[in-house]
Amino acid sequence: MKHKSFRFGQWRVDPATNTLSCGVLNRQLEPRAMDVLLYLCRHPHVVVSAETLLDACWGDVSPSDNAIHKIITQLRRALDDSATEPRYIETIRKRGYRLLAELSYDDEVSQGSWLHASPFRGLEAFEEQHAAIFFGRKLSVDQLVQVVVAQAQAACAMVLVLGPSGAGKTSLVQAGLIPALKAGAAPAESGIAISAHVQLDCADMGQSGLLETLASVLLDAEIDGKLLFENTSAAALAQRLAHDLPGLIEHVQRQLPTIQLLLFIDRFEAVFRLPQVSDAERAVFINVLDQWARSGSMQLVLACRNDFYPQLASYPALMNLKLSGGHYDLTPPGSADIGQIVRHPAQVAQLRYTVDQHGEGLDELLCRAALSGADSLPLLQYCLQELYRQRSPEGELSHEAFRAMGGLEGSIGARAEQVISALGTAQIAALPHVLSQLVLVAEDETTVSSRRVPWSALRNEAENQLVQALVDAHLFVSDLQGGAPTFGLAHEALLRRWPRVVAWVEEHRQALQVRSRISAQAKRWQESGRKRDMLLPSGTQTNQARQLQTASSLSLTPQEQQFIQLSLQSERRSERVRMAVMAVVTSLAVLAGVLGLTARSAQTQAEAHRAEAEGLMGYMLGEFADKLRPLGKLDLLDSVSTRALKYLSDPARMTDSDTALAQRAKSLQLISEVRIARADPVGANTALLAGRAILLQQLQNHPTDLALRKSAGENAFWLGQIHLDQKEWEPAERYFREYRDHSDQLAAAAPADVDSWIEQSFAHSSLGTVALRRGDVANAADEFALSVELKTRAYAHKPTDKQIAADLADSLSWQASARMQQGKLAEAKALYSRSLALLQTLHQNYPDEVSWVNELAATWSHQSDLKQALGQLSGAHEDARQAQSLLQAIVDKDRSNRNWQRNLYIAELRLFDTDTQSRTPEQALAQLGQLQRHFSELSSLDPKHLNLQMLVAKVQQRKAAVLLQQGDATAAAKELQPALDKLRQLHGAVPSDQVIMKVLIEALLLNADLEHLRASATAQSHCDTVRTLLRPLVNNSSDFLLLAPWVKAHVCMNQSEQVGPIKKQLEAMPYRDTTYLQYISTHPSKKANS
Repeated sequence: MKHKSFRFGQWRVDPATNTLSCGVLNRQLEPRAMDVLLYLCRHPHVVVSAETLLDACWGDVSPSDNAIHKIITQLRRALDDSATEPRYIETIRKRGYRLLAELSYDDEVSQGSWLHASPFRGLEAFEEQHAAIFFGRKLSVDQLVQVVVAQAQAACAMVLVLGPSGAGKTSLVQAGLIPALKAGAAPAESGIAISAHVQLDCADMGQSGLLETLASVLLDAEIDGKLLFENTSAAALAQRLAHDLPGLIEHVQRQLPTIQLLLFIDRFEAVFRLPQVSDAERAVFINVLDQWARSGSMQLVLACRNDFYPQLASYPALMNLKLSGGHYDLTPPGSADIGQIVRHPAQVAQLRYTVDQHGEGLDELLCRAALSGADSLPLLQYCLQELYRQRSPEGELSHEAFRAMGGLEGSIGARAEQVISALGTAQIAALPHVLSQLVLVAEDETTVSSRRVPWSALRNEAENQLVQALVDAHLFVSDLQGGAPTFGLAHEALLRRWPRVVAWVEEHRQALQVRSRISAQAKRWQESGRKRDMLLPSGTQTNQARQLQTASSLSLTPQEQQFIQLSLQSERRSERVRMAVMAVVTSLAVLAGVLGLTARSAQTQAEAHRAEAEGLMGYMLGEFADKLRPLGKLDLLDSVSTRALKYLSDPARMTDSDTALAQRAKSLQLISEVRIARADPVGANTALLAGRAILLQQLQNHPTDLALRKSAGENAFWLGQIHLDQKEWEPAERYFREYRDHSDQLAAAAPADVDSWIEQSFAHSSLGTVALRRGDVANAADEFALSVELKTRAYAHKPTDKQIAADLADSLSWQASARMQQGKLAEAKALYSRSLALLQTLHQNYPDEVSWVNELAATWSHQSDLKQALGQLSGAHEDARQAQSLLQAIVDKDRSNRNWQRNLYIAELRLFDTDTQSRTPEQALAQLGQLQRHFSELSSLDPKHLNLQMLVAKVQQRKAAVLLQQGDATAAAKELQPALDKLRQLHGAVPSDQVIMKVLIEALLLNADLEHLRASATAQSHCDTVRTLLRPLVNNSSDFLLLAPWVKAHVCMNQSEQVGPIKKQLEAMPYRDTTYLQYISTHPSKKANS
């Protein structure tokens, strides 16, 4: 290390004399022990293996086997440390050693060397010229230099500095790294000889494109007084960056044989949140940066907020940096560093802190307050700047001034309120509009950030005066951007620490989020050539846009305003089409009422006329439904069905004629289908219960009426289906049994009627589904067998009936699922083959009927599950690809169908699980991140759908597994914990749902693996929880989805001998899932005892 001495916890380490000192205590170390300590100090908080220490500190010397252990023991003895309760050096079992105590290095302080200006920067970042007053980050600068050197030597000269907003990333690079590199901190053999740098601030781009902004910055690059890019313009250079990058790189390589130029890209997160930046433009930009980094002529340093890490993970070029050590995580400064930040600038500026009546210096108070939480650095710097502004003529920074500004926490907010209060009413009233232009809220509802705004966007003098006052107070900054004057927040801490702004953001959060989404959609619409199908879909999104347009508190760009206006016009055109359909139905309803009123004296005739009108209404609803159902477009009847439901469900009409009541019940049945298609189970249930009341009354009067009996059966089926979707097993089973009873009575009255066989088959299939969901596999298999038998008989009588063929395929698929859970995998495979043959024939003969497509995709997906269980992973992947391809095609035709979207995303997750191709962890995390967003969006639209919540948690569990494979246990735990919490909650709500329970078990086993990696004693407790969940279910079970995790749990607890018979049972099926086989053969607990 370059430092003569440094602090390690309470000890001062002096490498020159190999000594440790603490007060009057002095301890001498052997040279080798000092070498080991220094190596560990160069890699703080990182687990360093014994092998690495041997290579680094012993070189070619061959030490004894326990040499490292002896040295670590010596170091602990010298540091008064303990192996069992370590404070300085921690042993990580089977992995190595890690430092725990805080490291700090003393900066060189020259008394009175900075008297011309404030030594504090307030909310502004430290720049290169402030290197002499940039204190407290010596260790971070040295570490970052090491990362830069290592990346350059690895032929990829790019480093990504990550940290939260307010961590000091910009200052670290500008006032720490860049001056250090220009002063020769990088060794000559590294090929780094930085003599100049240029800077791109992504948040200051305005409306310019990424490559255009980069080109403008590179035009300023100058080496040894000569421009790097002469006789060209920003537009021409941007074109070369896009279309002739190799030639451009070659041009620079000829001029720069070594890395002499550093490109600093600040606030890199803006490329992910600025609405004018498209996905394609972002991908090109990142590729350009990657190519420059590999050119050997330019060093790139990117600073990015760490809450944008999920977006970074979507780009392999950025995530590959992590694998090569090119990510530098900037941690908060420790107490010693904070002390230097507070005291050293005061020393160079010859300032003094006052001491209160209790003997506590203001510097001590500031240090203690700065360690309290988030935003500590910007708050501290702003507070110090305000103290400097209010300093006494003798240069004292006082307790009195500190208390007056509200302490560290209140300093920014208090100063902002002070500035605002001094303005007039008009200027204060202008603040919301100014904020609406500055503040951005991401679509995930959590990330709040800001952007630069042109002064020309201000509407009046009051707004100009407000912004100018905030600029004068150093709360806002103003500068030139692309030749135009702009303004922005001095630091985003203002968004979190100014109560007035915090309250405004919370009040308008949803509107800001909507604006962010609409801005991105408007950009895509513009890029598509303003295609009509890129406008906002009718419904929630157009309603939100209409509200945004009328809101006076938020501003919109001309492009956004035009996009909204055309979307609303398109909605009105669609509404006119729907109104035409609704007018027909409404007219018929009015006709029914008019006929009833005009024929009051002739009740019988009125009843007949109204029944005729209602019959016509029901007929037309049925006709529309029959036409739209194969297209999956029942939702187009939404508004019509809503109006009709209000009319038809009126209990006052229960005394109408039998004909009218029967027709009304049929119409209510159709309306319920529409509500189900619209994911409105409450509306569907309302229609069905109204119809049920009519049908039960009618059946009491006419028990032998078969048409009524069939309608009552259909009614019971849909009621059962709604409860099944809500995982309410008891009412679902009750209604399905009622449906079966109606179907049996139909079949008894007409034994040769094929339709009655179909109804019976549906009833048995529905009861089988409930049984399967509850874990009663034997009963489910019996019900599915009866269903297949009845439909096979019906298909033999009507082999050309496409609906019967599809229904038979569906029952075969369900029977195959039951056979899988019975461990009869060969039978299941044969049943899936029969189902696929039927559905593929239907799809070939009727390619436009999407209902077959959906069922065909589901069967491909189920067969993929089976092949994975058989160990045929490539076949499983191919079947999953077939399912995904089919679903993608129908979703592309209609992106408003949420059921299709859900099935598509499930297929994509299945495709991910069966992918055997080489895939980087970054690519995997990007795919999973996209799926998580899709499932979360669907779940927010249908919050009562528990399976969607379960799928979100399932994707999080997959992400945790990827992170764990990378060895990043901390990130894996952070991803896994919320998934576990959600799954436990869902399981508690529906303990009999085996699908949710099985996903919970997966997550628990993964958590156990994570704790194994951490060498935690709690690992086995998670496996024991799995055993507790499974114990009531595994007895006499042949379901490999239960038996395999049962075996895993015992292997995890090193008790595999207890499940020998179960393992043989799985082998006999034959169950060959590769993940299961790998687990039981390579699990850490097995290795530890082998």
